Amino acid sequence: KIYIFCYNDNGIAISKILIENGYCVKGFLDNNELLNKKEILGLKVHSPYVLKYKTTNYKSNMLIIISNTFINNVKNITNQLISLGIGKKQIVHQTFFKY
Repeated sequence: KIYIFCYNDNGIAISKILIENGYCVKGFLDNNELLNKKEILGLKVHSPYVLKYKTTNYKSNMLIIISNTFINNVKNITNQLISLGIGKKQIVHQTFFKY
């Protein structure tokens, strides 16, 4: 199960590439509550706090790709995901541009 963290241009591009190549992208995670339940490419945006209620088994089968371009945000998002029970090896940072 692949989730993209950050509903932004990079995240949308990454999800589109993955979907076109046959990967199972489940949706987006984003801390912006205004985006909650928004949908693009058939994928919904969820608050990362939904992970708090997922089983350990469910979380162990996840891969989360962080598409944020700002390194401080990436560190904060990584720490947030770890606190929600996601393993560090399950978190990947990928973007097309670095600022």
